[in-house]
Amino acid sequence: LAAGALLGPAGNPFHRLFAGLVAPRLSPAPGVEDAATIRAQDALAAALLGAALVFLLVGIGGVAWIITLGEGGVAAIAATTGVHLGVVARDRFRRR
Repeated sequence: LAAGALLGPAGNPFHRLFAGLVAPRLSPAPGVEDAATIRAQDALAAALLGAALVFLLVGIGGVAWIITLGEGGVAAIAATTGVHLGVVARDRFRRR
């Protein structure tokens, strides 16, 4: 995810795997998100999962799991509603 945040969708190994194996079997998507939105979402995911890793390494696995489940919720919200919390976080960060 960090590679996707830095390099865009083409740098994300999950996106490349999906594009190569799953996407050809699906009908064309009705809409496509722009690369900046995907990069912001990947950056948020990398930050949250990085924080979870730190908590896991410190020995606070419960907090790490809560953060990881929160990231899963963020991804589910983006996939089902089109509301990208990574973009919201990026815009608020840029305003400061």
